Amino acid sequence: MAGVGSARNDTIQQAGTALGIAILGSLLTSGYAAEMPADAPEQARQSITGALATTDSALIGTAREAFTASMTTTFTLSAIGVLAAAVLATLVMRDRKPQQPTEATAPQEPQLVA
Repeated sequence: MAGVGSARNDTIQQAGTALGIAILGSLLTSGYAAEMPADAPEQARQSITGALATTDSALIGTAREAFTASMTTTFTLSAIGVLAAAVLATLVMRDRKPQQPTEATAPQEPQLVA
C-alpha cells in the first residue's frame, strides 16, 4: 500500500506542477498583453523580449511596466492560491480526537482454552 500511496502522491504532484505552470504562465501572458498599448507593434505585445528588441525607449519602458504589473498580479494570485491550499490542508489533516470505545466495542479479555 505504501508504494501505491507514493506513486499517487508523485503523480498528483507532477500534474499539479504542470497545471500550475500553465495557468500562471497564461495569467502572466494575458496580463502583459492587456497592459500593453493597442498601438504597440504585435511583436512587442506578444512578449517582453519582442519589446526589448525594439529601439523605441518609450515602448521599452512601457513594456517593463506592463511586465512588472503582470508579474505582481500573477504573484498575488499565486500567493492567494497557496494560502487557500494551506487552509484546506489544515482543515483536512487536522488532528481528530479518537472516539472513546463503548461497551459494545471495548476489547474483551482473552479467554484461556484448557
